[in-house]
Amino acid sequence: MYGGQQNLPKHIKKRFLTKPMSTSNTVNLFGLFRHGETEWNVEKRIQGRGNSPLTRNGISQLQLWAAALQESSWQRILVSPQLRAVQTAEIFNASLKLPVTVADGLQEQNWGDWEGATLQDLQTRQAKELQTQIEAGWEFTPPNGESRRRVLARAKEVLDTAADSWPGDNILIISHQSVIKCLIYSALGSPFLPDAKQKLLKNRLHVLTLQDSLLAAHRINITRS
Repeated sequence: MYGGQQNLPKHIKKRFLTKPMSTSNTVNLFGLFRHGETEWNVEKRIQGRGNSPLTRNGISQLQLWAAALQESSWQRILVSPQLRAVQTAEIFNASLKLPVTVADGLQEQNWGDWEGATLQDLQTRQAKELQTQIEAGWEFTPPNGESRRRVLARAKEVLDTAADSWPGDNILIISHQSVIKCLIYSALGSPFLPDAKQKLLKNRLHVLTLQDSLLAAHRINITRS
């Protein structure tokens, strides 16, 4: 099931691949990775369903990650259909050479009327509505946008379907920050409020397990080395 794992560096085996002991049904590992840095990320602008190009720094960081991921035993890639995620998958797969499946359920949260705005814009022009939404936790829903609960439901469905289709596989997920947060905070039982103890860092790999349709956080904020 884990071809070549015996030759992996110790930190790769420990952080990326070691599965928890199980006495029942098959366990899948899902590695969650956000797309590379984009121009709008640098501008702190909300992208949502929109797009902007990857930056040179973003591409360079992805190339470094591709080299690290090549040392581990992923069986396939699932990717959001949005261009920045697809481009990230292409950079990774130049080295990994894995089967790739595009999954609509991994798209970024629909931020509705707030797409294209910066956080500073919202703090200046819609401070009250922004604070209301931040305090709503899982009910956070941008005006004319999509709730976090809906994001979780569609993303979890992707993982459940993948586990049914490829039981026991280690699957790399390339998606977006809101989607990744929803999956991980669900696994942690987090209320998704600003004072949440677990902070997800950028340019990190996060690993979840899925067994009997139950998500569990396995490794969070993994670095390349």
